[in-house]
Amino acid sequence: MSGGSSKVMASGVGALLALPILVVAATSGKPPVVSPISGGLRNVPAQYVALVEKAGSMCSQISPPVIAAQIDVESGWNPDARSAAGAEGIAQFMPGTWATWGKDYDGNGTPSPFDPGDAIPAQGAFMCSLAKQAQAAMNDHRIVNGSVLDNALASYNAGFGAVLSSQGVPTGIAQTDAYYKKIESLIASYTTIGGTVSGPYGQAAVEAAQQWLGLPYVFGGGTVGPPPGPTMGGFDCSGLAAAVVAKATGGRLLLEHYSTAQYETSQMTTVASYSGFGLRPLSSMAPGDVIIFNIPLSLGYDSHPWNHAGIYIGNGQMIDAPKPGAVVRVDNIASSWPYQWVARRPLAQYTATSSSSAAAAAVMPGTPAAKPAATQPVPAVEDRTTTRHGKASR
Repeated sequence: MSGGSSKVMASGVGALLALPILVVAATSGKPPVVSPISGGLRNVPAQYVALVEKAGSMCSQISPPVIAAQIDVESGWNPDARSAAGAEGIAQFMPGTWATWGKDYDGNGTPSPFDPGDAIPAQGAFMCSLAKQAQAAMNDHRIVNGSVLDNALASYNAGFGAVLSSQGVPTGIAQTDAYYKKIESLIASYTTIGGTVSGPYGQAAVEAAQQWLGLPYVFGGGTVGPPPGPTMGGFDCSGLAAAVVAKATGGRLLLEHYSTAQYETSQMTTVASYSGFGLRPLSSMAPGDVIIFNIPLSLGYDSHPWNHAGIYIGNGQMIDAPKPGAVVRVDNIASSWPYQWVARRPLAQYTATSSSSAAAAAVMPGTPAAKPAATQPVPAVEDRTTTRHGKASR
């Protein structure tokens, strides 16, 4: 529901979060036709696939599954939706916001928030603008809480000014704080998991990570087993990464339950790295790689370097346990974690299924060759981080 602070009073179909449903539904009574998987998308009504892909390709921070999940929450895919506060159409634009962002994207001569051919691309353009504003505010520390995606979504609901005044999410506005969390919880349901999965290890890693989607973030949660899996009902970031790798390697590689140690271990090799600027080297990566982020300490994250981890699943996405109050979910690497990172891959001795597949994993130029461990690694221990993410919203 876009359009500034007055938008908070609107309650689209997506505001099912214990709030009254105020959208006037206009449906035919027939279930929507669901598209096959396309371009990283699934479960999108067929007539909207091209529009969602277009809207989710306008900037690196906002992906097609984000657009789809947002429409789900805003209107439930109803192009005729209206809210009591005046939000209109499938993307729930307020009239004042539509006056700025509405265009005749489909070229039929009449820009309208009730025309998905206009509204969905306008949603993408507006979200990209909000993501750009959020990133700039995070860079100069006017926003210190939440990810780019968290803050862009919250801004779509409450206005960028409200997010800026609270220095990021949570905003203290109950509907807005429920809104962005609900959208993020739905992204996985619109995402094609994986991409080109290289070998049995990659397939097993993606399947293991996908199996645990939706479990809550729990500080210290996760074990390499046996059997590998959640503890205390969930995972933290490094616990999830360690459990996925343990399961995918059949227990041959038991990473320490600590993201810095996962960055340092000689039992994995670095296959890609990103400085925080420029193009991300996704072509060097494969599903199952462990992505480890070096989030600036000034943003209130853990008081040690290399302080977040996730499992790459392809298509520029990863599965991770991001923060307290969240669940294991699919994140877009560019929009959710726009920081320095490395991608690390278990050595072939841990992932090989036969002697013919025991070739060494590729190493980035200039990266020292990893030394195989002489003994079985020590089982995971409780996460040594003092706090997962220091700020209140984390």
